[in-house]
Order: sequence, then structure tokens, then C-alpha cells
Amino acid sequence: MIAFGGYSLWLASKNKKKVQAWLEQNPNAAKVYIKNKIGALGSGSLGVYSVDGEARNMVMMFSEGTKTGFYLTPGAHTITVGYQKTRASLVYQSVNTTYEPTELEIEVEAYKTYQLSFNEKEEHFDFEEKN
Repeated sequence: MIAFGGYSLWLASKNKKKVQAWLEQNPNAAKVYIKNKIGALGSGSLGVYSVDGEARNMVMMFSEGTKTGFYLTPGAHTITVGYQKTRASLVYQSVNTTYEPTELEIEVEAYKTYQLSFNEKEEHFDFEEKN
């Protein structure tokens, strides 16, 4: 358990350095926050599987407290995302629903901030500029 905690801290530090070096080379990057759902009756988790064909481990991910996201260079990008929701139940087991990975064509501008989310009611992904 202690070894896992140490490994997690080392991995987070390594990722932070990798992202910082990337940001130094791409100072005009756009920032995309991932909106996950946490509630008393269930939760939802949005996953980014790839950006422009690059696997998740190559995507410049960040975390700020409880918020997570990723950086993109300005321009058009293809991202592959998926969503999983869990509905809690007091009587039966929790119900999990997984939405298949979907490719989204998005465009970002330099220095801007965006939010990527999943609309459970309409069952589609939303990508919008955040003010």
C-alpha cells in the first residue's frame, strides 16, 4: 500500500514535469476541462481515450484539485471519448451504463478554456467554450 502511494506520487510528479515541458513549447495551448458527474443518486465518468490518434498516455492531462482535463494546441482536433454512468440503488445492485467510444471533431483557439461533458438526458457529448 505504501509502495503504491509512493509510485502514484512519483508518477504524478513525472507527468507534471512532462506537461510543464510541453507547455513551455506550446505556450498558446487551449485548456479543456472534463466535467464528471458526482451525486447522491449516481455518478458519471467521461474518459478521453485518444487525441488525434495519440493514445491517452500521450495526451497532456492535468488535474487541479478535483478537476481534470487536458491541453490542446490551437486548431482542429479529433478526440475519442467515452462515458460510463452508475445509478445507485438501495434495493438492487447499482446499474452501470457504458456508452461506446465516440470520435468528436473539435476546434480550439489559443489561450481559451473549454469544457467537455456528457448530456445524459440526450445521450451526447457537449463541447463548449467556458467563460
